[in-house]
Formats: sequence, structure tokens, C-alpha cells
Amino acid sequence: MERKEGDAIKLYSQIIENPSLDGREVIGLKQILEDELVHEHEFARGESRFENFLIYVKDAVLGMNDGLVEILSVTKGLAGAFGDPFKVALSDFILGVSGALSMGISTYTNVRTQRQADEDTLKRVVDASRFVGHIFKERVANLMRKKGYSE
Repeated sequence: MERKEGDAIKLYSQIIENPSLDGREVIGLKQILEDELVHEHEFARGESRFENFLIYVKDAVLGMNDGLVEILSVTKGLAGAFGDPFKVALSDFILGVSGALSMGISTYTNVRTQRQADEDTLKRVVDASRFVGHIFKERVANLMRKKGYSE
């Protein structure tokens, strides 16, 4: 969805640069870009309140699921099937290594996907800032005022 929004902003930016548009159409498209940026900002602000907490909860649940349920269930099954502690320990070691690889690959994929989403957001902001830079200027000014800086 983020990429589609980025594509839409890029398309609006390209259309605005079309010399055949009259002033009223350019103003209308700039208003659409402005609304899109404000909407994105409000969504990001609401989401950021819980983002860190949700990441920790997600990682904890995934880690417990992979670490406990998988290894304990295999250990129980192997202990009943083989009865030999060495075979059970060797199988659990192999399972632990494969589980660690699985979690590592999953984390790598998650980080890569997040980085791509962040890059797409940055591209969208760069495209939109060419036409509605006053929004960014107002946001920076508001942040500076909140930090206690004077006008």
C-alpha cells in the first residue's frame, strides 16, 4: 500500500509539471498532495505511539513460539520414539540450529522490508516536497516551538 501511495504522489508530481495545465488545476493537484501528506503525517503520529511496544511484543511472542513449542514438542516425540538420550540431544541440537537460522532469516527479511518501506516513504516525501514544501516548513517550525525555541 505504501508503494502505491508513493506511485500516486509521483504521478501527481509529474502531472503538475505538465505545461498544459492551467493555474487552477495546478493548485488543485497541490491541494491533493497536501492532503495526502497531512493524512500520512496524522497516521504516522498515531502509529508511532505504540510502534516500539508492538515490536517488542511481536518479537517476544515469535521467539517464545519458536523456542519453546517447537523444541519441546520435538524433544517429547523423540524421547518417546528413540529413548536414547544421545539421539534426542543430537536431534534437539539440529533443531535448535535450524530454528536459529529460521529466526535469523525472518528477522533479516523483516528488516529489509522495513528499510524498503522507509526508502519509499522518503522518496514520496522528496517528490511531494517539491510542490508542497510549506507543509514541511510549518511542521519543522511547530517542532522547534515545542522544543522551546523562539520564532
